[in-house]
Amino acid sequence: MNSNKQSNKIIISGFYGRPNLGDEAICWGIIEGLKKYFCKQQIVIITTSQEVSRSFTCSTCEYIEGNYPNWRFWRSLKKLLSNIRQSKLVLIGGGGLFQDVHNCRTPLGHLLIGCLGLSLGVPVCTIGLGVGPFKRTWIAMMTGYLTNKFSLVMVRDQYSMDTLLELGVDSHKIFIGADIAAGFLGRKFEDYSRNYTKNLIGISLRPWPGVDISQHAELFENLVKTDKKLSLLCCEMESDANYYNEILDLCSDDTRKCCEIFIPSKVENAIEEIGQTEFFIAMRLHACVLCAVQGVPFIPVSYAPKVKSFSKDYGIKKWIVDVEVMDSNVYKKIPIVSQSIQKNKTTLKRNILKMSLQWDSMFKRLVNYNELKVNIRDRIAGLFFSIFLLFLGFIYELFRVLMKIIGRGLKILNSENIRIFKSIL
Repeated sequence: MNSNKQSNKIIISGFYGRPNLGDEAICWGIIEGLKKYFCKQQIVIITTSQEVSRSFTCSTCEYIEGNYPNWRFWRSLKKLLSNIRQSKLVLIGGGGLFQDVHNCRTPLGHLLIGCLGLSLGVPVCTIGLGVGPFKRTWIAMMTGYLTNKFSLVMVRDQYSMDTLLELGVDSHKIFIGADIAAGFLGRKFEDYSRNYTKNLIGISLRPWPGVDISQHAELFENLVKTDKKLSLLCCEMESDANYYNEILDLCSDDTRKCCEIFIPSKVENAIEEIGQTEFFIAMRLHACVLCAVQGVPFIPVSYAPKVKSFSKDYGIKKWIVDVEVMDSNVYKKIPIVSQSIQKNKTTLKRNILKMSLQWDSMFKRLVNYNELKVNIRDRIAGLFFSIFLLFLGFIYELFRVLMKIIGRGLKILNSENIRIFKSIL
């Protein structure tokens, strides 16, 4: 373990500062948990944008800008190494960081932070982590090997645990907790009583391969025909807003007038907006979470295992709609789902409170981090993979910059300048 007596920092590595509503809610939950159980430690957050993170979560934390492997990461690398060296703990999480469905940079970037911690003798733990699915075998194998070097692995669901066990991670290191945002926010709502706007339907959709956008447009039309107003929640701000605009371009003028795209500037804004809705159709995981903690009835639209896992833990497994089969008639389920959730609200609230207890237990486990050690073999492994991942990231970024330069060059060659150049010759 790091022997520096002045070590008083905890480094958090997550998908922060993008902005993404779910990840910012997770970051908020981690910060509050650390403040409760590690009040003397300075919290340092690795983020894409310091400005976004300060706005969404905490203005008093220290921030390091730059996500692997972009140029800001290399500019901040010296500061990052200095902070890890001064830390008592490197914390990876929460959210679905160890998966390569969207790209390979996300899992490799967070594994690198873990490797840097190991190489410097700092214990590495995960909290509320989502693992899998993996498309690339080599990333899955590397994830399993390096996660086995971590001191404590706390995941958010059974699917993540099963994935790690399949990758050969020691079962004694793995503990199932809960989604950080659900656990933290669940304790903020004592009961499910709320004032909502009648006929206001909340919707959280995202672009996804194979999804027929015309079905979503028809869904909007059908809802408006039943005298509903639609609040279109953006969880991944720019991406979701663009998608909603694409859908609305296919809708009639009357439907567009009844739809409002809502882009939250803080997690609290999203909580308040969702709380105002009578019902919600939620594709994004943390739209489901923010509905569940407030008792807002919702239909979960599953595009990934994490949505199914949360819906199952919450107690509404039978109302899950797979994204592949979701069509414009899903709104017809609204009355029966509302009735079912109202009937079972005591059980559902109990399930949320269980997640809150799991949130507490995860941070209590971390209190024992002073007893954790990083042995010499794990330090060597951390150093080796740190060098490998840094080299890989450098090559990737160099290639990306070269392609950008070449692309600009081709634009110039295809412009009026080439004709002028030819005329001179």
